[in-house]
Amino acid sequence: MKQIFLLSNTPKVNHPSHEKVNHSIKLAIKDMIKIAYISSETDDKRRYFDKAKLFYTSIKDFQIDYFDYDKEYRQGQTQELRDYDMIHFSTGNTFNFLSVIKDKNELENLKTVLDQIDTVIATSAGAHLMCPSIKYAKFGDENHVLLDDLKAFSLVDFYIIPHVERKHEVKDMINEYAKMDGDTIYFLSDGQGITIELNKDNYQIKML
Repeated sequence: MKQIFLLSNTPKVNHPSHEKVNHSIKLAIKDMIKIAYISSETDDKRRYFDKAKLFYTSIKDFQIDYFDYDKEYRQGQTQELRDYDMIHFSTGNTFNFLSVIKDKNELENLKTVLDQIDTVIATSAGAHLMCPSIKYAKFGDENHVLLDDLKAFSLVDFYIIPHVERKHEVKDMINEYAKMDGDTIYFLSDGQGITIELNKDNYQIKML
């Protein structure tokens, strides 16, 4: 069974609003050994990586390795991801995240790896990347890189809107946009998430 977690933000240790998310992740990964963390851009001081690492190591002493497709990209690193039990996609600017992956011609290669990995956890920008496209990222992120091709990994057939508590003024606009395009969208507040369990051709969605 494959499990995908789409989260509004990085889980926090012992935080009341993250309790359901944290419990579900703990159950899903407690028997794993190796986690790959993919940063949306180069995290020179590992500031955001360390926050994610703090959460995961509160569960167990995992091996957690850092990857990015920006300044620290290495040829062949996508194939290395096959050796990990789980992949975590970080927060950040969604357009930049997708752009650096496409600039390295790694979108399809990464998609192949993601199809084979049993557990994927994606937060905010990373969660947008799991959708058919990142078109809804414009309601939170600036497209500074002028990315035109917004096609993403399409691991799910719906869209998420993270940090909804910051988007009350545009929520009606988002709903109209989704209605016009016939899209299914899920609004997530910080501390919330969605888990998708895939078993062959069937999948089950649960709000956390």
